[in-house]
Amino acid sequence: MCGRFYVEEDEELLEYYDQLVKQYGTESVDALSKDEVFPSENALVLVEQDDTLTPRIMKWGYPKWDKGIIINTRIDSLHKPIYKENYEKHRCVICASGFYEWNSQHQRYAVSTGQSVLYFAGIYDKDTNAFSILTTDSIPPLSSIHHRSPVILTRNQAYQYCKYPNHPVIHTNPEGLWMKEDTKTA
Repeated sequence: MCGRFYVEEDEELLEYYDQLVKQYGTESVDALSKDEVFPSENALVLVEQDDTLTPRIMKWGYPKWDKGIIINTRIDSLHKPIYKENYEKHRCVICASGFYEWNSQHQRYAVSTGQSVLYFAGIYDKDTNAFSILTTDSIPPLSSIHHRSPVILTRNQAYQYCKYPNHPVIHTNPEGLWMKEDTKTA
């Protein structure tokens, strides 16, 4: 699940990009993928700071204990030592316009609402500045092509999730969620 996501221009996201320019400079923000985002690339991530969601640039791929990266983390694995502390102390939200999913025949589907930002629940490693997207059992219509999907939050849930460590992860079914076959197969 969620091996790639994409970001399209959106008023809400432009506000975050403007804040990133002030923090990191134009060159760093221009280097962010603003179309299809692949594992190990930098992306726009929100963390709670001073009672607000604050944008950061982080690398997609939580460090693995031996080698490689973990791009997705099952919510039922968050009790494991590799995730536990960061789940309790370093929660984040990944902003996207949608994501891609592949069925068993390797056909790619674009999944989105087509009109608003999707917020994926995540965790991050403070030392490496890297994140992983939380996944759960798929909901319709996604369950017809894949058994896992990202944990999708509303904007209000995103803040609650990041601010309060005891706040439960609530997977929503965003209004207007759709999927369509995509002509790319890679």
